[in-house]
Amino acid sequence: MKERKFLSGALTLSIAIVLVKLMGLLFVIPFSSLVGKEGVALYSYAYVPFSLFIDLSTIGIPLGLSKLIAKYDAESDFKSSHRLFVVSMLSMVLIGFIAAFTMYKLSPAYAERVLAGQSSIVNSVESITSILQIVAIALIVIPTMSVIRGFFQGKNNMLPTAISQVIEQFIRISFILISSFVLIKMLDGTYERAISYAVKGTVISAFVGFGVLIFFVIRSSADRQFQRNYESVKNPEPVLKLIKQLFIVALPFAIYGINLSLYQFIDSVTFNKAMLSVGETNPEYIYGIYAFEVHKIIFIPISLAVAFSSTLVPAISYDFAKNNLSGVEKNIIKAFQIIFFFTFPIVIYTMVFNDQIYHILFGNNPYGGNILLTYAPLILIFSLNSVSMSIIQGINRHKYLFFTILIGVLIKLMTNYIFIVFMGVDGAILSSALGLITTVTLNFVVIQHYTEFEFNYLLKRFLFIIFLSIVMGIILIFIDQLLELTIDYKLSKLSNLLYLFITFIIGLVLYFVMGLYTGLLRIITESKITYQDIMKKLKITDDKF
Repeated sequence: MKERKFLSGALTLSIAIVLVKLMGLLFVIPFSSLVGKEGVALYSYAYVPFSLFIDLSTIGIPLGLSKLIAKYDAESDFKSSHRLFVVSMLSMVLIGFIAAFTMYKLSPAYAERVLAGQSSIVNSVESITSILQIVAIALIVIPTMSVIRGFFQGKNNMLPTAISQVIEQFIRISFILISSFVLIKMLDGTYERAISYAVKGTVISAFVGFGVLIFFVIRSSADRQFQRNYESVKNPEPVLKLIKQLFIVALPFAIYGINLSLYQFIDSVTFNKAMLSVGETNPEYIYGIYAFEVHKIIFIPISLAVAFSSTLVPAISYDFAKNNLSGVEKNIIKAFQIIFFFTFPIVIYTMVFNDQIYHILFGNNPYGGNILLTYAPLILIFSLNSVSMSIIQGINRHKYLFFTILIGVLIKLMTNYIFIVFMGVDGAILSSALGLITTVTLNFVVIQHYTEFEFNYLLKRFLFIIFLSIVMGIILIFIDQLLELTIDYKLSKLSNLLYLFITFIIGLVLYFVMGLYTGLLRIITESKITYQDIMKKLKITDDKF
């Protein structure tokens, strides 16, 4: 019963995450068309530091709270669980106001840094400062929202998180698209004004999401069973001890969460300066494509890997605590195999049809397809990074994450400007790849040392998956050449959609047939169905006819 409830909760949250990410991708298409590349660059200037401040202000407390709530509830210490929630709430209210004030005050300095000390390139320091100061208001409630979500997740109730995230995203996207359309198409306004309203939409949706979560809190506290459980505890943990435990558990999660935001932040403060130094007159146009449009595309599969990774921690933690290294090894193999098996062919497909994928979403320009081509391999690297970090958390070696992430971020920081000067936008991508590969490699070393896990077995499996994916890619290149003779994907969105649909189905069938024929799919999914079984069934069907 408990396992069924866990799976149901995980499924609910996974569906919500996919829906939110899908809405986030789909809204980008009309939004980018309305405000242009410089407009999405301006929006990204607000989004990147905003995300970093969210990570800094929550400092891992939501996930740490979730873990401790589950622990105290399992011990039937419901009063300590409730005390911990209240203390976390009060802390986040204070931190939220501090974070909002700090971001508001630092906005002018950040805006000047982004524009390399110039008053304007296309966007101006004033416009960047203005949108940063507007979106900073949302930080008042976002840390508190994350704590409420952590509380409910600790009780294995994923519904409040799922509903609030979907409503928040729907309100945000609806407000952004409607306001942008009205301002630009009907009132003939500027994209700067549209972006100003777009970030206001983020603030409004945050407060709406907060209201939804407060409703669930009130309903939960009014539950009679909750009150009986609360009153049954006579000796709860002291508040100071609860706070200490919370920060001990939360800080590793904070390090884990801030990783991606730091990479994006480094790009935001170095990209324009580096591009201007080599004579690029409008680096904001390229930055908008790279940091907003292409970033949104590749993070759909990455978000699924992150969601999958979060389910690994409890299982690996349990086996590691029981000193069941064979169980830990089995889960590690399963995690890496599944991620690699499903992610690598996506990388290959994206690289083969980079122009078509970008074109159907954002139209034609000289940069989009090429940036997506270079960026695509990071789908795999980010996914492996997420899984390896989750495994390290599962074996309770959180402190090493600080060093592995720090080394990767320092590499990004030291190489980003130089690489962009010599290679343009590809340099920013290569710099991220170098930092992430270093972090993943160091994570592998930590995992191998503490679990005695040998990666030779996985390496052979990875090479085989790479082989099948490349075979699929080569066949798709030939099919691409043939299709270009009959379908001009640039003719219309419909022809492009047909083009991608045909190639995706062919690639999917090819890859899974090869996986089934070689037995790889059966091993990875732990299924008993074989290629021979399917052929026998098809033969029976043929005989009937």
